[in-house]
Amino acid sequence: MDPSKSRSTEEERLIERLHEVFGDLPYPGDDNLAVDCGPDRGYIEDILRGKKWTELTAAEMVKIKDYQAFLTRDALRYYMPAYIKCGFDDGEDAEEVAFFVHILFLRPAEDDYWREKFTVFTDRELKLLREYAEFCRSRDADFPEPWDRAFEGYWGNV
Repeated sequence: MDPSKSRSTEEERLIERLHEVFGDLPYPGDDNLAVDCGPDRGYIEDILRGKKWTELTAAEMVKIKDYQAFLTRDALRYYMPAYIKCGFDDGEDAEEVAFFVHILFLRPAEDDYWREKFTVFTDRELKLLREYAEFCRSRDADFPEPWDRAFEGYWGNV
């Protein structure tokens, strides 16, 4: 089954932009995927080791959705497009990935730890991530308050 079967035009445009902006980003390296977080590090590394962000599926990304905080800054930068792309796929895994990405995009507005993690992104990358945040905001019209805070704070300054 083609995971992109029911993507909207806007989703396809954002995926195209992900490839333009993040396409040439170098793989962070097998030893630069996760911070020292006990046994979770090995779990994360087993899923991501040697994988290009373009190859990952929603089924793989959903396995590490709860481990975003344990990715190194370089790994977060490298795999962010996979989180976004896989959230646009069909199926429960994709819905779950999309939900966690939405939460992740609200964090820099409320948390110094995540603001610091996001400093790894270039201005060009942040501009695209802001476009994605705007897309999320438009999709979450029933819950505007968190997005309003996010755009009054972090995303409003990108």
